[in-house]
Amino acid sequence: TDFWFNHFNISFTKGESAQFIPAFERDAIRPNTTGKFSTLLLATAKSPAMLYYLDNFTSVGQPISNVKKPAPVLPAGDAMSAIQMVPEPPKPQGNRAGLNENYAREVMELHTLGVDGGYTQNDVTEAARILTGWTIYPISNSGSGSSMKALVARIGEQNLVQRGFIRDGDFLYTPTRHDNGEKVVLGKKFPQNGGYDEGIALLEMLAAHPSTSKFISRKLAVRFVSDEPPATLITKLSRTFTEQKGDIKQVLITMVNSPEFWSRNAMRQKTKSPFEFTISAVRSLNADIKDPYQLFNWMSRMGQRIFYYQAPTGFPDKAQYWINTGSLLNRMNFGLALSAQQIPGIKLNLLALNKNHEPESANAALISYSKLIMPERDLDQT
Repeated sequence: TDFWFNHFNISFTKGESAQFIPAFERDAIRPNTTGKFSTLLLATAKSPAMLYYLDNFTSVGQPISNVKKPAPVLPAGDAMSAIQMVPEPPKPQGNRAGLNENYAREVMELHTLGVDGGYTQNDVTEAARILTGWTIYPISNSGSGSSMKALVARIGEQNLVQRGFIRDGDFLYTPTRHDNGEKVVLGKKFPQNGGYDEGIALLEMLAAHPSTSKFISRKLAVRFVSDEPPATLITKLSRTFTEQKGDIKQVLITMVNSPEFWSRNAMRQKTKSPFEFTISAVRSLNADIKDPYQLFNWMSRMGQRIFYYQAPTGFPDKAQYWINTGSLLNRMNFGLALSAQQIPGIKLNLLALNKNHEPESANAALISYSKLIMPERDLDQT
């Protein structure tokens, strides 16, 4: 869940998306972490948290009636007719926003294909046109949803379906905001009047693209194996991703069954993020946690204020990002405070961890408790 939330990162720093972040993790991310990647991608795309965070909820298409048509061929010298035939500019649409490409760009660069995935700026624009009308069902009369609230009230909630609207929880597809023209993305043509379904088709196409299989496979290998995973492992994962149609569970099974995963070259190659470091510590010590906010504070001191990373890239997954003099000092201080039971709201029963046996010496205590928190470590080499 932590890996996929970071992959589809959203942040409390982005205004109205904040209220939907708990539901984003609970409903979009967590149930789909071992399912089909296309299902996970669609769930995040329709989440109000993502729609707010990357601004797609504001994206409005140009109706076909406003698309410029080729001017008719006129007889030479017919200047007056030419003047009369100049099409009128589209009428202003009040405060309605225009096309917003933020989500279309990030869904290609960060969520699926990768920055070197073979797409162009024109693909981004065309994808943004496909996703116009994907917005949020309004929950209040104030803020960004006020105009949609007024629209729903005017049409009548009971009439939405017959008018072409599609509601799924807090997601709302609004046909009056959709660009119904023809689009072409990555060489695939999307005919006119594709509506909501062409958005689904776009996301499924991106999820199944060869660049996506390589990009996702490498990110998984970086997270669970090493900062520079072997190319042979990435190839295996990518092949499974493609053959199993994006089945995340099968990709993970391939990874843990690969010799590269168990290689000595992969041992101790990953540095735990502050989140992983903190959670693994309290789990290994079977801590009784009454005040989880204390853990959040310690993670923040160590450099990871979870849910607050502003960029859509998510936290970097490299050791060099987590390890510096300040963060190492705070990791040491956290360990000392935890073991000394000086963190309010976090309690340990150290005797119970050692079967209620008091170690006879400092060295005996070191051996006993090291086996609990570092079971794979050869203590003779420590």
